[in-house]
Amino acid sequence: MSPETIGTVYVLTSACLLAISQTIAKAVILRMPFFIFLMLRSIGAVTILIPVTIFLGWKPGHSFTFFAVLALGGFVWPGVVNILSYNALKVLPANVNRPLFQTYPAFAFAMSVPLGLGEFSWVKLVGVLLTTAGGGGFALFNKDAANKSLRLSRGAVGLVLGAAVLQAVGSLVWKYVANTVPGYQTNVLQSLAAIVFFGSLAGVELRGHLSKLAKYSWKDLVIAWFSGMLLFGIGNTLFFTALKYLDPGPAGAIYSINILLTAFVAWISLGEKWTLAQALSAFMVLGGVVILSVSL
Repeated sequence: MSPETIGTVYVLTSACLLAISQTIAKAVILRMPFFIFLMLRSIGAVTILIPVTIFLGWKPGHSFTFFAVLALGGFVWPGVVNILSYNALKVLPANVNRPLFQTYPAFAFAMSVPLGLGEFSWVKLVGVLLTTAGGGGFALFNKDAANKSLRLSRGAVGLVLGAAVLQAVGSLVWKYVANTVPGYQTNVLQSLAAIVFFGSLAGVELRGHLSKLAKYSWKDLVIAWFSGMLLFGIGNTLFFTALKYLDPGPAGAIYSINILLTAFVAWISLGEKWTLAQALSAFMVLGGVVILSVSL
């Protein structure tokens, strides 16, 4: 297989893991203290990333300052980005939250070309625009968005779009280091920083309210941990590795297949159904993903 095909397979696999993880997260996020939930997700990632790092080895290649700065990125992603997107998930249905967030490839594509981190082509532009438009339509035309009695919170929508912009910036950084730093190494640095970040916030969240710990079961803890292992651990490592072969915008656009996968899993497990307009939007997403996957 060509490097581009390998990168595409990595992204599609990562998208599948995201769909499962997002639905699992939706099931427990309202039952747990917010920062405990996010900390457990990062711990789940490190649970698998540290053994992988030990097995594959640590590749220095850069100064301590470089790796320190990369680790500090964990305060932005998965730190701030996940605080914004998962706070929004408390209010928005899964079939709205993820499609809105998935507008980030358009931001990444627009920024990557002038920065020399991506190459422009009309095929890439069409693919990115199709997935972005389809994702927006999938969010705006579903039954929850159309239900006037369930008005979508503009604040929550703003949180998701803010997270999308930060995600786009993060993808440019990951592309910049992808050729010299293994994906698992980038991920373990940022996940360790995220544990410190979320752990500090969790301590503040529970200060004087330790009785909250007794209000949720060990099963919720395991579910949060496992969903983090799938998404933050395996899924994001695959995505970081894929950026060695793919430009940030197209990679993120192919990742948009998770919109359809998330909606399918949500339909099966949570009963979130599609509208006709949403189905048409889904075809736009699928069309964009196919165009990019075939042309790369």
